[in-house]
Amino acid sequence: MLKPLLFKRLTLIMLCVVFTLTAFSQGYGTGFKGLWYGLGQFSTYGDKYSGGLGTYTAKHLPIAIYSPECNKTFFTYAGTTEYTENHLLIMVSYFDHTTEQLAQPLILMDKSGVVDAHDNATIQMDSDGYIWIFVSGRYRERNGYIYRSDEPYKIDSFTEVLNKPFNYPQPKYIEGKGFVFLFTNYHDGRELYSQHSTDGYHWSAENHLVAFRGHYQVSANTNDVVGSAFNWHKDGSVDKRTNLYYMQSTDLGETWTTINGTELNTPLTSTTAASVALIKDYNALGLNVYLKDMDYDKDGNPVILYITSPTHMTGPSNPVREWRLARWTGSEWSFTHITDAIHNYDMGSLYLEDDMYRILAPTEMGPQQWGTGGEMAIWESTDQGATWKKTKDITNNSARNHSYARRPLYCNEDFYALWSDGNTDALSRCYLYYSTKQGDVYQMPYEFNGDLAYGIPFNDIEEIYPQIVSAPALLQGYPAIKAIDGQIGGTSRWESTYFPKSIVIDYGEEKYFNSAKLYPEEGRSYNYTIELSKTKEFSGEPIVDRTINPDNNAYYTDEFESTQARYARLTITGQNLITDRRIKISEFILGSDDTSNGSDTNYNNFRAYPNPVVNGILKLEGVEHDAQIEVWTLNGKKIYHSQALSTMVTIDCSSFPKGVVIVNVVTRSNKKAIKVVIK
Repeated sequence: MLKPLLFKRLTLIMLCVVFTLTAFSQGYGTGFKGLWYGLGQFSTYGDKYSGGLGTYTAKHLPIAIYSPECNKTFFTYAGTTEYTENHLLIMVSYFDHTTEQLAQPLILMDKSGVVDAHDNATIQMDSDGYIWIFVSGRYRERNGYIYRSDEPYKIDSFTEVLNKPFNYPQPKYIEGKGFVFLFTNYHDGRELYSQHSTDGYHWSAENHLVAFRGHYQVSANTNDVVGSAFNWHKDGSVDKRTNLYYMQSTDLGETWTTINGTELNTPLTSTTAASVALIKDYNALGLNVYLKDMDYDKDGNPVILYITSPTHMTGPSNPVREWRLARWTGSEWSFTHITDAIHNYDMGSLYLEDDMYRILAPTEMGPQQWGTGGEMAIWESTDQGATWKKTKDITNNSARNHSYARRPLYCNEDFYALWSDGNTDALSRCYLYYSTKQGDVYQMPYEFNGDLAYGIPFNDIEEIYPQIVSAPALLQGYPAIKAIDGQIGGTSRWESTYFPKSIVIDYGEEKYFNSAKLYPEEGRSYNYTIELSKTKEFSGEPIVDRTINPDNNAYYTDEFESTQARYARLTITGQNLITDRRIKISEFILGSDDTSNGSDTNYNNFRAYPNPVVNGILKLEGVEHDAQIEVWTLNGKKIYHSQALSTMVTIDCSSFPKGVVIVNVVTRSNKKAIKVVIK
């Protein structure tokens, strides 16, 4: 049972006072806001990987764990402060299988100044029910952190146990023996290590495992064996990751052997030394190896899920990428093809259940065609992975790519996988999801107040428009999404460099547009074009052309013939008087026939004024008796509601956010929607 919210917050205030010298700041989030992250390595088909990476990476595992003792699945993910930010928060929550509700997420750690999803965390639980969070460091620049919950089976508060250099944390807990911790540190590339501890506080010396120019690994354990499947970064380059190796330990990581029991002389410092652990020589085949997941079957044999690819770059490839499975049969390694893959960083999870093998992964093309992730599907095999069949598409017609589907440790069928979505082409809202074993998908609520909330069935999800669907590479702090957030001026702006630069905006459905308003910032970006289209393909014929505009106004209003469209492309082509070639846009508003762009509005006998609101008071005349009056921000938050008691309604807007809001006047027979600018 959760503590009352007020008691929780008072407790956390006291904890923050006590632990002011530690690196965390515990509080509570107002919903499940996933982190957006882009690597920033671009080629013809976009970034190497980007989008909703709240459950990234494949080398962070596990990120969720089911406890039958309290019937809850605890999980950690990368959150953020607001949908216009990619500011990393380490979050902890749980799904209560008894009530089928999600707990208000705890902000375990605010990684202020960090936007990198490589700093994400993993989770474990000891035999007493204490929850352990392992927060990754990055390179040699930032240490990793280990925290333990202050009470068993609860996430109300955590205490720091240790901070030290580690990356890609993979903690195991073996009943009656303690922790085995596999991790990566940077020396001559990414090198693999292990440690063990009986209590999580006192750790053995680091055991250096693999070090020949760089490696990634996935791992798993039984109660007797800890195993690692790893690759090799040829020439020290992650873009040349290749080969597939396996090693295991039966003494908490002190000594390691091959699958056949041949002892390894660690650290392995060359391909020659590691050759006895080599499963498959993909280097000889000219293929990269991207590790995804690993587990042990009912007979205790390791099974490894991975993707092979001829190139590190995004986009189509020849030969095609492939989802693959490597399985130890008890006498040899067996290799099978599951299906073709779209992207190297499409992350799925492997489920081994008696004679049924199952994979939940983004194997289908998503709305961002060549971006990370796609649409989620379930694949099954009834012959130990020899042949595979797709049994269900569990997401479809999505606005953003789904990525990094993760399997909870000891998973319960009601919370079978969790992942995030995100637009891979531009900073976006990133929602968190979970799925049942049957493939029923629920979105975790982006906003909610209180201790517990239900997931939203996938078919009941309502998208919030407008959305940026394509934009230039993110300029830290000032992404394109801020050009349509309803806020005018200050830090709420889009910035980019060099002309021309375009953003594409999706308005959710085809509408008739007849006007536009552009607010430049700091005397920049007065030359532009606006194009409209029913699809994401544009003809190149602008409906507004100000490429030779000589003026320097605070804003520009463009009126044009009413045009049906769903998408708009705003292209900034230049500026006047300033020569630093920096684009700065405070706000862009596209007006339709049923909304106002910032002028007094009349619907027959109905009138809304003044618009813009300059003195904090908005007046509505000609309102029907009992009409419902609502005010919403452009990001979908209701900030005002009342019922009309007369034909004249006065709204105090002094507490409203500056910028554009939507005023809805709703009666039984119709709805009026007016855009109002709050000054």
